Amino acid sequence: MRWLKLGGFGIGTLLTIAFGGISVVASKQAEQLVYHPPAERSPLEESPADYDIDYKDVALTTSDGFNLAAWYIPSQNGAAVIAQHGYLSDRSGMLLEAGMLVRHGYGVIMVDLRAHGNSDGKLITFGKKEVLDV
Repeated sequence: MRWLKLGGFGIGTLLTIAFGGISVVASKQAEQLVYHPPAERSPLEESPADYDIDYKDVALTTSDGFNLAAWYIPSQNGAAVIAQHGYLSDRSGMLLEAGMLVRHGYGVIMVDLRAHGNSDGKLITFGKKEVLDV
């Protein structure tokens, strides 16, 4: 009976240690998904100028105080489109789509969301706060 109690205690202790280790690893991996400081971001490698497109550098400020970097390509047909990049990308990832829209006369604005590209911020919230950027 005593061996059974000791064995149960030993197994419980091992399971507790294993769960703690798994929790630490999972926490670090989750942090890597959302923490994206400027020092860890790749520099923009292209701009609209690389596609012979006239554009303006634009600085925007969100309602909660984040400064966002953007490019604006003026419209030729009176309509404009927001071309928005995805997770861990930046506005340069939308240049091919912007080129197609420009050829059809549309204006395009390409914004680096918070914690992406040249914009302020370190945390990615998967849309919760990024909606303020758009």
